[in-house]
Amino acid sequence: NGSRHIVFTSFDTPGVKTRLAAYKLPNSSAEDAWPMLRRDAMRQGSADTVACGFSVSGTFCDVAESAFYADAVAWMVDEGITNGISDLLYGPNVTLSRAQMVTFLWRNAGSPTGNPSHGFGDVPSGAYYGEAVAWAKAEGITTGTSPTTFAPSQDVSRGQLVTLLWRMAGEPTAPDAGFVDVEPGRYFSTAVAWAKQNGITTGTSAFTFSPHEPVTRGQAAAFLHRYVL
Repeated sequence: NGSRHIVFTSFDTPGVKTRLAAYKLPNSSAEDAWPMLRRDAMRQGSADTVACGFSVSGTFCDVAESAFYADAVAWMVDEGITNGISDLLYGPNVTLSRAQMVTFLWRNAGSPTGNPSHGFGDVPSGAYYGEAVAWAKAEGITTGTSPTTFAPSQDVSRGQLVTLLWRMAGEPTAPDAGFVDVEPGRYFSTAVAWAKQNGITTGTSAFTFSPHEPVTRGQAAAFLHRYVL
């Protein structure tokens, strides 16, 4: 009801006291999407129906149909690039990890296998992203964070993500992007210029790209979708 509390209660069991607990959430301007048992707050659906309680795009409760990344996430689901972070959630505001990043790119490329060993000691055998890392290294898309590490749990920055897409595109040249926070000669400078030229990004403002800011899963979906288009 807008009071920003999570309320837990047990089911009514004969002879057993019912426990009720309420936990206050931090103040936020976010429009939170809460999955609801039996379709809505009045529990008017069938017992096994879980719905989002607001207008959504596609299959995820946290992707509003008005979100700038809604079409991109729907496309990723259709292409088998993502399954979300659960059956009901995509996690658009969750920061993208390097493991997730390389997996998105690998699946977009058709999930090729049979690549040489990546040689990174921090990528466990059998990891869901292992084949993706091997492919990305073999294709020259990534060299890792060192000759022996990939750092799969690290956040991906905006500069890093456009650089990976730029490498996938063959490292084309491009005119200066005009962003005051993208200095000439940085590893991402040409990549950012290329991304702006091709409509993959418009920056975080007319004059800034924010190359060191972490990328969210919603932003990553939008970048990848625009790259493919």
